[in-house]
Amino acid sequence: MSEPEVDLFAQRLGSLKAPAGCGKTQLITSTLKQWSSVKPALVLTHTNAGRAALEQRIRNAGIPSERARVATLDSWAIRLVQSFPARSGLSDSVLSVRGSGANYAAIRRAAVKMLTAGHLDDIIDATYSRVVVDEYQDCSLPQHAMVEALAERLPTAVLGDPLQGIFSFSGPVVSWRDNVQPSFPALPTLSKPWRWIRAECPDLGYWLLNVVRPALLRRESVDLSNAPREVTWVPLEGTDTEKSEARLAAARKKYATGSTLIIGDGPDKKGQWKAAARCRAQMVEALDMKDFMAFCSSFRAGSDGCLDEAVDYFSNLMSGLSPQSLVTRTRSHLSGRTRTAATPLEEIALEYLRNPSPAAAGSMLEAMAKAEDTYVFRPDIVRLCAKALKSVTDDVSLTAAGVKERERYRHAPRTMPRRAVGSTLLLKGLEAENAVILEPEKMDARNLYVALTRGSKRLIICSTTSVLEPHLV
Repeated sequence: MSEPEVDLFAQRLGSLKAPAGCGKTQLITSTLKQWSSVKPALVLTHTNAGRAALEQRIRNAGIPSERARVATLDSWAIRLVQSFPARSGLSDSVLSVRGSGANYAAIRRAAVKMLTAGHLDDIIDATYSRVVVDEYQDCSLPQHAMVEALAERLPTAVLGDPLQGIFSFSGPVVSWRDNVQPSFPALPTLSKPWRWIRAECPDLGYWLLNVVRPALLRRESVDLSNAPREVTWVPLEGTDTEKSEARLAAARKKYATGSTLIIGDGPDKKGQWKAAARCRAQMVEALDMKDFMAFCSSFRAGSDGCLDEAVDYFSNLMSGLSPQSLVTRTRSHLSGRTRTAATPLEEIALEYLRNPSPAAAGSMLEAMAKAEDTYVFRPDIVRLCAKALKSVTDDVSLTAAGVKERERYRHAPRTMPRRAVGSTLLLKGLEAENAVILEPEKMDARNLYVALTRGSKRLIICSTTSVLEPHLV
């Protein structure tokens, strides 16, 4: 695809619908490569992962760094209000944007107010040549207002796919019909499933584009009996336990080519952890890391129940720990009430109990992760938790250390494991050769579409019937 399929800059203002796998990111990079200006384009998206992916694609395409400035919508708004703190009208505490207490809503409102007031027009004109916004279906209404304000000054193109808009849980997002197209008139829709064409599975791509997508847009069912050969249906029968084992067997299977994404029920974190542990896979972590931050807030090294609390949490990060048995036997070893020798894991726990401290808890976590009998399915959290525990001092609380490690992780480049487990929210924007969908019956049309479009060579779908009915929300 050397020539852009659509002229993204054909209109001063435009919106482009881009079905999954149809080359949206490639269109952005190929357009930027063929277009030049003395000023860079401002390229905006929603997540740090999306920003990193765009930056990588731009580098790989050999596009000079001065041709594009890539940022998330929120980070650009933060930079704007911090550059003009007095005009923003925000307090120092809001401008500092600290951890989970960051007031992004206030920052977005202030950014819109500053842009619409016209005070920054000359600066915007002198800094950028145009604006490109990716994943526009996920824009909140304040973010949309910010882009509209930018579009008053600069040519602007927005790209997205309404059928992949699964982030509305954090507040109202744009309607493509009511908000997007009135401000940004439609450009031609992308129509070639490049992800699957490049993977030499065009039949799968065209089935997803021309059969599955129209059905899900109409909130209709998807019949797997008419699917191409790259789609494998795993029928679920019997008791709930038997169905669960059949799902895990499908997820555990080693497929002939490449990487695998295992897609579970979004709200069921423990179910995803179980799948990762049983399938020798690794979790894709949510950036808020709620359970990690909860542990950092509650754990007190040296308290009566510190070993219980630590081991109980560590068992959510690795398999091979039996928290109740391990704690009971370790305490018995400490008091001299047992006659049998301590196991390697019990020796690790004993060492902590003899001299408990946050740093010792961090060492215990690292030692358990390296033990022969454990398998770490959440390596990112193990690493962050150990670092946070070892960073505690008289002046630095575990909560503060945890926030610091989490924020550092958010902005660090990451590589995907060969076998990854997550929800559609976490795996959206990612792809692998194989995708295993464990519980499609719990997904609405948008989440089901995201799940079905993650695998470039093979889809494995576990369900009680070969007709998938989108869950109504």
